[in-house]
Amino acid sequence: RKMPKHQMHTIRLYLMGIDVLEKGEIITYREADLDELLKIRRGYFIDEEGRTKESFYELVQEYEAKLQTACANSSLPDRPDYDAIYKLRASINERVVLGTI
Repeated sequence: RKMPKHQMHTIRLYLMGIDVLEKGEIITYREADLDELLKIRRGYFIDEEGRTKESFYELVQEYEAKLQTACANSSLPDRPDYDAIYKLRASINERVVLGTI
C-alpha cells in the first residue's frame, strides 16, 4: 500500500508549500490537516482494484491552483539572498569548529 502514502505526502507537500508562500513558515506538524491526511493514507482515494480514483487528481488540481495563487500573491522575494545564506553558513561552520555550538 505505497500509493496511499505517496498520495498523502503529495497533499502534505502542497499544504507546506502554500504555508511557505503565504506565511513564510515551514509547518511540519499538520494538526489541523491530520484527519484529512490520515484518511488519504488509509486509502480513501484508492478504488477496489487498487487504482487511484479520479477524485484524487481533482483534489491535486485544487491544491495546485491554491499553490499558484499563493505564489502569485507571495511577499517572498523571487530569489534567495545568497549573500545572507553564505554568511549564515560560514558563521555556523566557524562556531562548530570553535566548539561553541
